[in-house]
Amino acid sequence: MSARRIISTSSIMVTVVLALAGTTQAGWHEDLQTDPIRSYGHGLVTDLSGNVSELTEEKVEAFQQHYIDRAWLKIQSNPGSNFESVRVEIENRLTEDGVSASRLRFWLLSWMITVGYTDDPIAQSRLHLRNGILDRFAGSTAPNQSELSEDTLKILGDQGVETELGTNNGGAAYLTECGDAGVPIPPDWGTAGW
Repeated sequence: MSARRIISTSSIMVTVVLALAGTTQAGWHEDLQTDPIRSYGHGLVTDLSGNVSELTEEKVEAFQQHYIDRAWLKIQSNPGSNFESVRVEIENRLTEDGVSASRLRFWLLSWMITVGYTDDPIAQSRLHLRNGILDRFAGSTAPNQSELSEDTLKILGDQGVETELGTNNGGAAYLTECGDAGVPIPPDWGTAGW
């Protein structure tokens, strides 16, 4: 009887997982048909045709714009969404903060993905990942909230955009930052403290 229950429960769980995957994959599947990045790594991207190429400044800009255009279409397709004024305010604040064009596109796309793909968490996570990859290839080591004014951080935060995504510090500076933030620092690796 237990074996039957496990099999039945497993079958139900598999059915539920497949059903959920089907609903969340639908939107992502449509976007995947035109996604300029099929895979990436070590400074190279593979496109939909399987061609491998290096990310250049021009490609990063083109890919960021592709994702912005797709995300904006997704946002506008949601009934009752009126995000035009928010978009203008975010773009204006980023411009006033003096961020580079690439960083402006990064933060704008971060917002668009966050508000536009709430119904498709798979697409949302994959697009955030691509956005981060493009940002790093454009020369950023990590999203840097210190480049943004308090007003910009507030509007992005109010929209649900994660603005504290990491640190550029390493070594002793990283340990100091962790200590200042109240993050426990483990003992040196290989010592008796482990």
